[in-house]
Amino acid sequence: MDDDEQHEHLTETMTLKLRALEHGAYTHVSLTGAMATVPQGKELRRLLAMLALWHGGAVDVVLCVGTDTAGWLEIWDQALSAVPARHHRVRFLVDRTTLLPDTCRDPAR
Repeated sequence: MDDDEQHEHLTETMTLKLRALEHGAYTHVSLTGAMATVPQGKELRRLLAMLALWHGGAVDVVLCVGTDTAGWLEIWDQALSAVPARHHRVRFLVDRTTLLPDTCRDPAR
């Protein structure tokens, strides 16, 4: 990905989608969009603690990995190490065919 393509991803819209479940008793939450990779352990800990509280259990954190993501993975590993294990579960998705970020898909979908 060249610099122009990277910049395009940063200017995409960040979307928080909320949808009523079970006649409004629950809310389905979906967050999509690109952001700069500068996670702060303290803020990530606060975010995952709040999400775990609202959800009633640990949050699955899915890291999509490929051949060019080693440095990126280290950054997120460091940030997630500041988060108590009771607030999150980390999973890794590896695309064995191309190992490109765009092909990383959650098998639950």
